[in-house]
Amino acid sequence: LARASARALGAFAPGGAPRAGRVIGYSPLEGALLLSFKKSALASGGVAFGELRAGDVHEGTIKTVGDYGAIVSLGQGIDGLVAKDHLGTAARRALDKRRAGAKGVKGTLTPGDAVTVCVLSVDAPSRKLSLSLLRELVRSTLPRVTRYDEASPGLVTHGVVTGVRPFGCVVSFYAGVRGVVRAAELRATHGDVWDDTPKACYALGQAVRVRVVSVEPAKARMCLSFSLDPAKAAAAAKAAALGAAPRAGPADDDADADAVG
Repeated sequence: LARASARALGAFAPGGAPRAGRVIGYSPLEGALLLSFKKSALASGGVAFGELRAGDVHEGTIKTVGDYGAIVSLGQGIDGLVAKDHLGTAARRALDKRRAGAKGVKGTLTPGDAVTVCVLSVDAPSRKLSLSLLRELVRSTLPRVTRYDEASPGLVTHGVVTGVRPFGCVVSFYAGVRGVVRAAELRATHGDVWDDTPKACYALGQAVRVRVVSVEPAKARMCLSFSLDPAKAAAAAKAAALGAAPRAGPADDDADADAVG
């Protein structure tokens, strides 16, 4: 509509004549349905690739399932990949059991299943589409961060753990945006368990709620916290600073975290 002429926009004025349109998705951030009035969309019943946006929710159909995850069809020849970490806990476990030879496994995704997916990223030039079946992302009513400049200190949003390192937890959002929950907070929360076995605290593919502590859009950096209460987060960080020196030096933590962004 932004590129349409003033005359064409008149057809969409309030109180105008009813028009046939097709729902092609849902934008949770705006709380609005995404519609298309294109003849091709009305005829085919699907969404066009150019209309896909990171953070939007769409209906699709499981096309194939394998060790890699699943391929989901959104119609009109548009397929997207749901990586194994984004299948959800039940589906991942079922896939592992089936791969081990178990039969009659419940929770298994099969070709033809209707699913609701969330768009993680869109690579228009190569027509690559990354999707998620994680219920927390699909059903989330929190703001969805698709750019660093959309985040601000205090913002609470859903993300997915994509890295568990000595310097902290890497949490990814949409369109390649990610941030780090620093090790100081995690040590204060989990104690020696964090230093001994960090992956026992958080799992790859785990959906989490985080609060933005600070963000530098120009440097593509974001500091996060699992504590949604700023006062508690500050107290935990202070306690960690006053406690025993961590096994990995603060300088090493900061350097690694900065490398992640």
